[in-house]
Parts: sequence; structure tokens; C-alpha cells
Amino acid sequence: MLRSLCPMIDQYRVILASSSPRRKEIMGLLGVKYEVVPSSFVEEDLISSSFATVSDFVLTTSRGKAKEVFMRLACEKTTSDETLLVIGADTSVSVSTGTEDVMGKPKTPEKAVEMLKKLRDMKRHFVFTGVSIWHGEASDPKVHEFTCATEVDFSSKAMTDEAINAYVATGEPLDKAGGYGVQGLGGAFVEGIRGDFYNVIGLPFNKLHEALVTIVEEDKGTAL
Repeated sequence: MLRSLCPMIDQYRVILASSSPRRKEIMGLLGVKYEVVPSSFVEEDLISSSFATVSDFVLTTSRGKAKEVFMRLACEKTTSDETLLVIGADTSVSVSTGTEDVMGKPKTPEKAVEMLKKLRDMKRHFVFTGVSIWHGEASDPKVHEFTCATEVDFSSKAMTDEAINAYVATGEPLDKAGGYGVQGLGGAFVEGIRGDFYNVIGLPFNKLHEALVTIVEEDKGTAL
């Protein structure tokens, strides 16, 4: 659909600065040709509690990812006809808009169980994604950024301790922010969603589509 609305998108070299299978699936929905170039940005250098809000934290992280890939590829560029467009994204889960309870990806099954029990007990939590899009030239990059927040309600009835342990035993929670995948088995725990469903997966489809249309429209009439 994006290519039909904005044929000029084909003049960009679109890069996803993430190896996430879920983000790749969402990028595929756009119907544009893109490449995957994972970022070497060290996320661990950022401490979530040093930020005022979760939105600030995920946006700063996504900016670091996109900038690293953009500058690296811009330096390697061999032709002036190529216009880079790099998309960086970062997702975190929290039971509030503050950063005291930010949940990334659990590194152990025990941590996944702990996260899921906390989310169950709070019933409602938030999924935040920051997206940073870098495009143009290395000497004068253009940056388009946004954040997206989605509210998710968990079912305390479905999330018994036994159900949580069984879910964690499948291995699904270990590479997902908050310890669950709404598009997978973890969807059995979800009672309601307010906001962009794709944001919970890891990339807000609606806002991303709008951003790319805006970028292409703004670049119309300029030399790509």
C-alpha cells in the first residue's frame, strides 16, 4: 500500500536497524523493499531510571540504534544516487509512565516469571515504543522521531501461577519485552488492548506508515 501511495519510496535504501523477527514481519506489511542491518549501539549504556519517562528512554535508545547504522552506512556509500533511510526502534514495558518499573527482555526463566506475575498483579500495563528514522546525507541528516504507547490488560483469571510457569517453559518469553508475545502464546493472557496492536509486538504500524508518507512527501521536489 505504501508503494502505491508514495512510489518515490523506491528511491530510498530502506534499512531496519533491528534483527527482531517481529519487526521484520511488520516491515513486510509496508510492502517496500528493505534490508536488515542490526545496530551495534550498546543499549546497556543507557540506564532507564535516569530518564523522566519511559517514552524518553525508548526514544533515546531508538535514536542511538538508528544513528549508529545510518552513520556507518553513510560512510560506506559508494554512489551519490543512493539515499539512506534507517529505521531504529526500541520497546519497553512498564506498569506506569515513569521509569522506575521498566521491563526489557528477561534474561532468565526466573526473571520472566517474576515479570509476568508483576504484570498480572497490576492487571494493566503500558507498552512503549520509540522510533527514530534517519535519512538523507551524513553531512546533514534529517531525523523524524515519534513514540507510541499502548495499554494492555492482563486476565488474572487466566494467569495462574501454573499457567505462567507453563508459558515460560515454552521459551517464548525470553526474547520479548515484558516477557510475553501478544502475537503468540502470550496472547492467551491478554484481556484487552487500547491503542496500536502492532506496537505491543514491537513496531507501531500506523505511526510508521504515516511517518514514511510524511518523509517522502517532504522530500518531493528535492534531489534524492
